[in-house]
Amino acid sequence: MWNYVFRLILLGVISQPIYSHAYSLIFSGTPPLNILFVLAAGVITIRLAKQVNNGLLKAAIVLLFTTIAIVARFEAGFFTLPIVYLMSKFNPGEFNLKWWLVYIVPHILYVAIGGSVVELAGIIAPLFICLHNGEVGIKTRWFYLFYPVHLGVIDGIKWFLTMS
Repeated sequence: MWNYVFRLILLGVISQPIYSHAYSLIFSGTPPLNILFVLAAGVITIRLAKQVNNGLLKAAIVLLFTTIAIVARFEAGFFTLPIVYLMSKFNPGEFNLKWWLVYIVPHILYVAIGGSVVELAGIIAPLFICLHNGEVGIKTRWFYLFYPVHLGVIDGIKWFLTMS
């Protein structure tokens, strides 16, 4: 696990300057830390929460790492880590109304308090997970190389469009 977390953080550090530049082309202000830092914190949160049986202690772990995400200015701060943890509890084999309500309501609240409407698209993410056939696909490490490259491509497109 720690090797995986280290790779996420390393790629987060490598991609942060590209992310920051792409962010500055669209938004004003200081950019948050990119999604790779969120994923690293999510892995740690999930692993620690799995090691305890007490529900309140699990909630305290999620709250602690959510607080760290807010203070460290992770992308979507208070919203992302609880959603990552909640996704770790998703069981595509059964419909659980309580899970869906706990999953959907934060998305709606996040948009209602001024978050990006794009976050509403996250509501359908579990539906894609339900389509997974259980077979192992290609190694995900290539995805993490894709992340900084796609940010650079977005940067390049924005630069090209603003040249004229």
